[in-house]
Order: sequence, then C-alpha cells, then structure tokens
Amino acid sequence: MRSGSRDEEESGSRELGAYSQQGDVGTFFSSLNDVQIKVDDVGNRIIITSTWPGFERDSLKVDLEGGDLVLMGEKSLEHRDKSRGTFMKSYQQVKRRVPLPEEVDMESIKAKHKGNSLIVKIPKMETSGRRQLSSIPIE
Repeated sequence: MRSGSRDEEESGSRELGAYSQQGDVGTFFSSLNDVQIKVDDVGNRIIITSTWPGFERDSLKVDLEGGDLVLMGEKSLEHRDKSRGTFMKSYQQVKRRVPLPEEVDMESIKAKHKGNSLIVKIPKMETSGRRQLSSIPIE
C-alpha cells in the first residue's frame, strides 16, 4: 500500500465587511489544517481514521474515484456584527485523497461517523474489480 494521503485543499471565501480576520473567522479557517488522517493496515483490512473538527456529519462525504478513497467536508459561517455594521459569510471545502491498494474489496467498504471522527473500514481480498466512481454512505 502506498503510504500517506494526497491532500487537496480547496477553500474559498466571500467576505463582506472590514473586520474579516477577527472573531470566529480565524478559528473557522484554522480547521483546514486540523483535518488529520491515519491509515492502518490491519491484516485483512485497512482502517482509515480521520478527524474533522467543526464539520457536521451531514457535511461529510466519502467517495471512490478510480483507486482512491476521497474524503470531503464542507462548512459555511455567517457573522453579523451589529455594533460595527458588518456582515461576513465564509465557505470552506476540504478534500483528502487516500490511494488504495489493488487488493481491497470496493463493494464492502463501510464508513461511520463518531464525534469529530470519520472511520472507514476497507476489507481486503485476493482480487478486486475496481469501479471508477462510487459513493459510500456514512452511518
């Protein structure tokens, strides 16, 4: 198995108001670097554990693209400061790719959300008929 993950970070923001770097915004965008991934090869399966602080379960998505497992999360933040007369809206998308070995069973992948963690269990098998694109439901 190839070690590690290929990171793709996509973030965009639309900020209105003069105070865009104060308050919740610094905390909001710091989570780009807080997403951590750990890949464990445990005999007959691979377990991928990732932490997504500040991301809700419904904003996470797990897909298969070619031979990669793709983990994605999105969130947005709106902040209105009536005392300064400002309004700010920010959007963030984080995407991580984990290359998978040939011997995994693409049809039996399970994903579970618990707290800030997303746990993906991937059974291994002798041969694999890889699919090009698929979504995996999160329990």
